[in-house]
Amino acid sequence: MEIIYRATDGTEFNDEDKCKLHEDNLFYEEMMPALLKFVDSKDENNRYEEEMQEILKIVDYKDEFFFYIDWADFAYRIGGEYKKSDKLQESINAHKSSIKLLQKAIELDAKNPISYNKLGKNYRVLEEYQDAIYNFEKAIEYNYKDLIRCYYCLAECKSATNEYQEAINYFQKVIELDSSGTSKDLGYGAMSEWSISICKGNLSKNTK
Repeated sequence: MEIIYRATDGTEFNDEDKCKLHEDNLFYEEMMPALLKFVDSKDENNRYEEEMQEILKIVDYKDEFFFYIDWADFAYRIGGEYKKSDKLQESINAHKSSIKLLQKAIELDAKNPISYNKLGKNYRVLEEYQDAIYNFEKAIEYNYKDLIRCYYCLAECKSATNEYQEAINYFQKVIELDSSGTSKDLGYGAMSEWSISICKGNLSKNTK
């Protein structure tokens, strides 16, 4: 017997994961515009602060900063799912939503590297590489804990903007940090070795 999963809007699925994804999209489409409108609202008569505290109580967040970080993560993930479904404009809008929420997080804590790394990831997806580079560099400046991935993303952005020598330097930094990433194992070190060879090839083409 075929198992049917029914979403909250009545749509039926045979696959539980697809049903969950559909519901996530519905939730995003319903909630994100209201949240972004709230983020953009002005603090008149302290209403912003009062409403924010009410939201934090409802969702059991002790920290307003992580409220924005978590919603930004949700928007980023939805953006990726839209892209897989070839809904490109919806994907762009979701990543822009994520960016706006992360900018709000930075207003609360301007030296937290988490926000900058996540901003870099969003801008990288949108192919806005200079903004991505800026934010990955800020994440590194503020001691982001996952330096291997951060340097790797930064190197890829440098490569995308044809800054091949700088890309090579960052890929080499990844190899130094990722001692487990050998050519036998598809870690960031191994991927960086391969990317360096591509960058060197592009450099040699440019010098001819």
